[in-house]
Amino acid sequence: MKLLYKYYLMIAIPLFICLVVIGIGLSFQMYDYSVSEKHKTLEHAATKVSTLPALYFDSVQSGEHNRSLFYDHRTLRTILNFISDNEQLHIIICDTDGEILIASGNNNKDYEQKQINSKILDETKTKARYSSTGSLGGLYSGENYTVGLPATNAFDEPIAYVFVTTSIENVHALLNEVRNIFMVLSIIVFTLTAILCYFIVRKMTKPLKQIAIASRDFAHGNFSTRVHSHSSDEIGELTVAFNNMADSLEKSEELKRSFIGNVSHELRSPMTSINGFVDGILDGTIPPERSEHYLRIVSDEVRRLSRLVSRMLDITVLQGTDITEQSTTFDFCELLKRVALSFEQRVTEAKITINVDIPAYSVNVFANEDAIYQVVYILIDNAVKFSQESSSIAITLTDKGGKLTFSIKNRGETIPEDQLKFIFDRFHKIDKSRSKDKKGLGLGLYIAKTIINQHHGKIMVTSKDNLTEFTFTIPSHGIR
Repeated sequence: MKLLYKYYLMIAIPLFICLVVIGIGLSFQMYDYSVSEKHKTLEHAATKVSTLPALYFDSVQSGEHNRSLFYDHRTLRTILNFISDNEQLHIIICDTDGEILIASGNNNKDYEQKQINSKILDETKTKARYSSTGSLGGLYSGENYTVGLPATNAFDEPIAYVFVTTSIENVHALLNEVRNIFMVLSIIVFTLTAILCYFIVRKMTKPLKQIAIASRDFAHGNFSTRVHSHSSDEIGELTVAFNNMADSLEKSEELKRSFIGNVSHELRSPMTSINGFVDGILDGTIPPERSEHYLRIVSDEVRRLSRLVSRMLDITVLQGTDITEQSTTFDFCELLKRVALSFEQRVTEAKITINVDIPAYSVNVFANEDAIYQVVYILIDNAVKFSQESSSIAITLTDKGGKLTFSIKNRGETIPEDQLKFIFDRFHKIDKSRSKDKKGLGLGLYIAKTIINQHHGKIMVTSKDNLTEFTFTIPSHGIR
């Protein structure tokens, strides 16, 4: 489950950072909002309370302002307690000298007749408003938000001062409650993320585990294992590519086994013949007058072994190097004439006619001349080998659209349709029982296909109604 941890961390770490940033930002926003709302509440409450002294006080003036007296102390306290309880506030009313006349709450006696700091009174009188965070000049033991307003009479003269406070702890309690909710939501998000990651990674790793199991099977030589996935995403594409690779490996393994079996057979047959004939000559089983006949058979078998080794070396060279690196420009028509002339004796003996249809001008091609010569030789050799006696072979060469097309047709036995797709495989022979008669190794067409493929061309075969045609195309300007 290492992948689960990696994916979870890949998602969880950025998510954690985002949540932390959001949480910090939310805390500041909530703090500013709460403080702003508290100040609005304090302002609203102070404004309402500042109208009460004018209704409930009797102002006694004799030359200068003297202290005011309540005429309905109980009614005013009831109103103050109602406002403070409803808004979670504490309200104080003091006279113009700063002496507290009345306070809300059950502990009002603790505040009454105490003195408000003169600086606070002066600021409230001068600015007609007071706002601060603190203990209101040491009146409170803890930190509070305070808003103060003057209470005026009908002549707009201050007759008292109203101070409305609330504890900072109320704001902190709200913020703590928000943080707790945020933490619970964060834990829920992380839990859901872990569960989601588990199912996603499980779905993703299932085909990957199958691929790992299949790979171990491949290491032990079992290429039949396949990975099953129904998704169309990148994992599905990977499983399709893996299965295609497995098919290719299985086919390569089958070809390798077939190759080894065919090579063993091709080597064992002549070696057995050579060994038997030589031993027969040496021990006298074969009479001296027959020795020359059997020595000729031994010579033919040795030549066949030589051809087999030569073709095997050709295949090794083709598979290990890029033959197009030795490309040159040459006249394909001239090359075709040279190859055709090399078969003059054979076609004369078999009474076969070769009809060549080539352009009247030179057809220059940029390719590996020796390799292309070998391809043309193999195809003409096959056509001569399998043509009916006294038949004709048609060779056509065209150069059009930057592509050179070579075609050779011969009349002979039709190649079975189910054999056509194997015709270019190593050691493949249409009639295995006649392999020795035809002296073929089943490697020529494989070599021809390999050469054409390296030149980025195509080679194909059709066979119908005793007429077989091999065709190959290559870029006339080569691969530069």
